[in-house]
Amino acid sequence: MSRQQKPSRQVSVDEQIQVVLAVLKGELSLAEAARRHGVSSATVGNWRDRFVDAGKAGMDRSRPGPDGGQSQTERRLRRECEQLKLALAEATVQLRICAVIDYATKYCLAATVTPTSRGQDALGCLRRAVVEAERVIGEAPARSPS
Repeated sequence: MSRQQKPSRQVSVDEQIQVVLAVLKGELSLAEAARRHGVSSATVGNWRDRFVDAGKAGMDRSRPGPDGGQSQTERRLRRECEQLKLALAEATVQLRICAVIDYATKYCLAATVTPTSRGQDALGCLRRAVVEAERVIGEAPARSPS
């Protein structure tokens, strides 16, 4: 008589995970787990191998995936970090411009404005200071002071 093979029982994913964890902990052998759940030892071995492979893939951040190996929180934090870097760079440029304007204005006023000079002289000096600041910082093409 030929021996007929029983069809494998459908085992839920959650149950497969419990079986694999019991096997990995040494609580059950492959054969014992297979007998208890009505499947072959090879089936339990396949579950174990897939479980371990998936775990390795989850731990390996160098493997590219749909999310580039990054969690949603990590991607959000990276975007926020880039935005903050840009804001800091912009603020640094503005601070440098202000410092140059301050220095140039003080120098210009000390050199050109006297008790007898007019307000136009002071405004002209301030315009030259702004032009010089822009030239030094490189934010605008050099213009001749007017």
